[in-house]
Amino acid sequence: MASNRGNESEIKLRQTEVSLSLSAPDWINQDQQKSPEASVSSALQMETLADLAPIGIFKSDAHGANTYTNLAWQEISGLTQQQSLGSGWLDCIHRDDLGDVMVKWSEAVRTESAFSNRVPHS
Repeated sequence: MASNRGNESEIKLRQTEVSLSLSAPDWINQDQQKSPEASVSSALQMETLADLAPIGIFKSDAHGANTYTNLAWQEISGLTQQQSLGSGWLDCIHRDDLGDVMVKWSEAVRTESAFSNRVPHS
């Protein structure tokens, strides 16, 4: 009989990590091409779907300022949506990882590209 201990350790390790992922240009550009009413409806639909997701999701503007976090992000980070706005989301990043995260985040914002980073989370 094979042991599942390796799998259990991997699962526990994955549960203690936060995965940050962003592809803001697509989300922002799609909203900008719609009428104001359609944009509001689209944003509400996206936020409803995001709140049902089991992973942390956040949205930022073209300048890199956080404008939205879903419920899972708030639970994982320990920050409220209000605390996560602007650059407040950085408060949940460990100081040893902050420099690397900021370099990657700044590059993603500058080039309007996807941002993904895995950092340990206690």
